Amino acid sequence: MGCLPDPTCPIFLFVCIGLSVHQLAGPVGGQGSDEQRITVVMNYGGQLHGRLISEDESVLVMDIDGLPCAIAYDQLEARSAFTTMRHLMLTRRGSADALTAEDHFNLGSLLLGRNRHDRAKREFQLARRKDASWRAKCDAALATFRRDRHGVALTDHVEPSESTPADSRVKPPSFVGSAIDDERREKIIEGYKRVGEQVRRKVGADLVLVETEHFLIWTDWARAEHDQLAMWCESMYAKLSGMFDVPSDRHVFPGKCLVFCLRSQARFLKAAKILDNYNAVNALGYTSTDPNGHTHVVVFRQGGSPVGRDAFASTLVHEGVHAFVHLYRGQGRLPTWVNEGLANVVAEAVLEDRCPNAETAAAASSAFVAGNLPLATIMVDDGMLDPRVYPLAHSLVAFLMDRNPEAFSGLINDIKATMSMEQALERRYGWSIDQFDRAWRTWVVGGMTDSNGQAKRE
Repeated sequence: MGCLPDPTCPIFLFVCIGLSVHQLAGPVGGQGSDEQRITVVMNYGGQLHGRLISEDESVLVMDIDGLPCAIAYDQLEARSAFTTMRHLMLTRRGSADALTAEDHFNLGSLLLGRNRHDRAKREFQLARRKDASWRAKCDAALATFRRDRHGVALTDHVEPSESTPADSRVKPPSFVGSAIDDERREKIIEGYKRVGEQVRRKVGADLVLVETEHFLIWTDWARAEHDQLAMWCESMYAKLSGMFDVPSDRHVFPGKCLVFCLRSQARFLKAAKILDNYNAVNALGYTSTDPNGHTHVVVFRQGGSPVGRDAFASTLVHEGVHAFVHLYRGQGRLPTWVNEGLANVVAEAVLEDRCPNAETAAAASSAFVAGNLPLATIMVDDGMLDPRVYPLAHSLVAFLMDRNPEAFSGLINDIKATMSMEQALERRYGWSIDQFDRAWRTWVVGGMTDSNGQAKRE
């Protein structure tokens, strides 16, 4: 969620994986029926029930209590994802015998993503029986699964790092980022390391420090996965630095950003309590900031399946964007929809096909425009944003970036310098809010491109 001046900025389980539910008001096309109602179980355990508006192989669009919602299959609990996809296939085809080779392949691929290897093999066998030409594709999917599964030892544990004295605390700086000299920055980094060591002692001795150019990552993940964690964090930083032309010799964080990547919810909850006295029971991750420029990110992984890892990565990058943006050019606050939309767009850019944000944003914005729903609710910035409209925020930010990336960077700079959204939009794009609204709807109807100007993925 948006990074606000108060201490915690969680990405709730409700939205996690790349974000969840959003907006639609009328049919968008696809196989949805006005009479067809479905119930799905989200990856955090909660149930959603509503009328199906449309669906494809990756995203469902449901009308839930009058609010159109776009949900990626990757955001569903494993059993719910499979039974929902199969149920919709049966509804569309008429019977199990009528399922196609492609249907069985898609079901098998969904199961592989959740480590249901044996059940996936059965679906692939059915695909081959339906059409022998699918054999190569099924065999390739299984080979990729086996390679990736054995390439990372998910159960491997590492030795704890050497202790660092924890008897002193760093005094928060009265300035942030680039204004801090190297000597002061090193002292702040050492202070952060002491904080991490204190958390390690209370959460688990197997937490170790993975230090990168811009991050201090404390994790209990397997040693073989440390490079992946570092890559996700630094790729996020590089993406934002390039977007905003941050010189390589300048630093956004006052020291380095403190990140905790944990393998269980129990440890996540314990770390949140220690660091922030925060009950994070409904979150997959959060970003904590304070007025002195200190910030940290805490995230946990739901299991070791490919889908669980991708959900974690999406949350990590999303929350890392909040940490970066909070301190970039001082602590001026962005409108929440801009903050959340940017976090989603960057997660998509860093993780590409491993992240469902582009798909949910496309489905949500298409449905929103088809239903002729107003943007007034999302534009009213009271510091919070309904997680169900995160994909809509993604679409709005992607449109601004697609239209003019330089103007978008300037808009962020203007708002950070305390200019209003309306003033910045007029200065950088020559639009009023109403003109922005109309231009975005035209873009959506025209087929949209992603934030990099490429055709959106189907």
